Amino acid sequence: MRKATTQNNSNNTRTWTNENLLTWNTQFGNHSLDVLAGYSTQKSYTTLRSITGTGFATDLTPFISAANNTSGSSNSSIRERPHTTSRKPL
Repeated sequence: MRKATTQNNSNNTRTWTNENLLTWNTQFGNHSLDVLAGYSTQKSYTTLRSITGTGFATDLTPFISAANNTSGSSNSSIRERPHTTSRKPL
């Protein structure tokens, strides 16, 4: 007879992006100067979790909190992506 087993997995991801633009223009005499500069950055947080439960009193209550034995793993990561761009008209 096979024993009851339950597993709970979750994956949470949070991402934010920040983008800034700076424009500047000026004129001097018959000339003009237009400048555009930008900066963008992105950060992402990811958390993965897995929990397994076994050893239940009956097959009718396969909830993690009712398991006699539990095992699990957790993994977190952070990724950053800075980007800088600048452009000047010819």
